[in-house]
Parts: sequence; structure tokens; C-alpha cells
Amino acid sequence: MDQTVLSSKNFLLMPPEFQAAVAAYIEKRTPKIVGGIAASAGQYSWQVSLGASWVPDRFKAHYCGGSIIAEQWILTAAHCVAGLKPDDITVSSGSILLGSKINVTKVQAIIVNDAYRKVEDGDDIALLKLASPLKFDRYTNPVALANTQADERVAKLVEDHAKPLLVVTGWGSDGEVNKVRRLNYAEVPYVDVDDCHYPTLDSTRMLCAGFKLGGVDSCQGDSGSGLTIDSNGSQPTLVGIVSFGDGCALPGKPGVYTRVSHYTKWIATQRQ
Repeated sequence: MDQTVLSSKNFLLMPPEFQAAVAAYIEKRTPKIVGGIAASAGQYSWQVSLGASWVPDRFKAHYCGGSIIAEQWILTAAHCVAGLKPDDITVSSGSILLGSKINVTKVQAIIVNDAYRKVEDGDDIALLKLASPLKFDRYTNPVALANTQADERVAKLVEDHAKPLLVVTGWGSDGEVNKVRRLNYAEVPYVDVDDCHYPTLDSTRMLCAGFKLGGVDSCQGDSGSGLTIDSNGSQPTLVGIVSFGDGCALPGKPGVYTRVSHYTKWIATQRQ
């Protein structure tokens, strides 16, 4: 693999984050949740790393995240996988440290939502069917998918002025440059659509989360990872998928997430 790969027509059609991971490896650059906390082993057992299969080092290969929803199924963002072939991607699971005793699984199929065009328009959701099923244990487990009841739980907390804290996880940037080797998580408050500052946002298909003053957020490399809610000790529920934002953890610029509950029927249909 050399510099000619970076200028090839097929490579330039691939997702930007995928290109960045491969380019960093080829150019031997040091290979992203802002204001996050290091996760402990098994704490977010549904989190996986999507890696460029061309790059042997799992840390350097990482370019997006995803969530385990069944033994052979990963939920991620469409913009992470649109235009790629299954052989381009590997899925790493079962460890909070990229490259350390991590399970690597090949991808059998990529299913991008038919309505997806670009992240700002929504429908930024995709499924990966793995070539072989994952073995579940304390470090590898699925996360429950949000439904309308989960959305109502968030709405009720907002109505009660509780400002529910949602949790976003990933191996993304710790600022806007450096990727992190250990899985991080950050608690971020739900942001009402009227305060989200993205005029084209469709609240039926998207949601926002982040602090008004910034400082804590998802970032590059976290795309496709999950946003969960866990209130009153209930089972963590996947309510969002990291989609896009304006910079990382900037004041007045919350992160935008794909609203999972809007797509539960689509997910069920694709898995049949």
C-alpha cells in the first residue's frame, strides 16, 4: 500500500473518516470524545470499532464506531459505510483498548438506509451483518433499541426539568486532532430541537445533545457510536447514533444524532 492509493478514484469516493484512517497509516502520522472519561472493562459492552481492513494496526485502522444489537448485527451511521464494500471494513469488539486482545470480525453485508443522501438531511443509519456471530460474554453484549416509550421517558424528564443525561461512547478525538486508544464516555444533556441551532433538523428523525457552553461532546472518529439513556438503574437503551456537528464541543453547537426509535421497523425488516 502506498501514496498512489490516496489519489485513486475509488479511494476518493470512500467515506472521509475511512480515508483519514488509511491516509494516516500510509503517511505514518500519529493517529477522538472531548471531555470524556475512560471507560472500564465491560462498561459499554455493545461498543465496537469499525476499522479500515487495509490497516493491520487496530488503533490506526479505527475510523468510526458502532453498537452491537444482535449476535450478527451492528448499528452504525450511514456516512461511515456508504460507498464501501464489506471487505473494506472489519469490526473490533470485546475490549476497551484498541489493539489489545480485541476480537476482529469480517463484514458480510452493508445495508444503508435507502433514504440517506447526506448527514445534514438525516436518515444517517446503516446496518452491518457480520460474517460470523459474536460470542456474548461480560465484555461483548447487545444494547436495547429505543422505542417510543424511551422517547417519552426522555420527554418526561425534560418536562420535569430534570435535564436527562445521555451517554455517548467512542474512541474518537480528545479534541479535534488526537485519536484515543482507550474507550471513553461522556455524559451530555438532551437539547430541545428549538435550541439546537440547526435550522434543517427534523426532530422526528434526529435529536441533539450537548452542553450550552461546550467542552463535552462526541467528535471525529466517534461517528456511528451510540448515545444511550440509563435512568433510575434501568437497562441502557440506545436512543441515538452519532451523526454530525459543527466542530467538536463548541459553545452553542450540540452534537446531532440519528433518532433510533424512528427506525426500529426499518431495522427489524432488514434483519429478516
